[in-house]
Amino acid sequence: MQNNVAHVLHAAPSGIDLGNIANRTTRLTEGVSVYPDHGLNEHVLLDNADRAMYRAKKSGRNQYQVFKADIDHTSIKPSHPKC
Repeated sequence: MQNNVAHVLHAAPSGIDLGNIANRTTRLTEGVSVYPDHGLNEHVLLDNADRAMYRAKKSGRNQYQVFKADIDHTSIKPSHPKC
């Protein structure tokens, strides 16, 4: 799994050409959660992936983190709405 996530991270474009407007640098930070290890439904999996992403952002941009229950249970709670 980690090889696949790292591959996506490194395959992402490093910049976007907006023509005459400007060139913008992009950064990709990923949070990963895996069914059924990190949740049994899409809401829990998405929340846990968000927590892992916030941890990745705190560690520095342009990287990924896999959800870890012992670390991420006290992280910032995601703010996306529940369906």
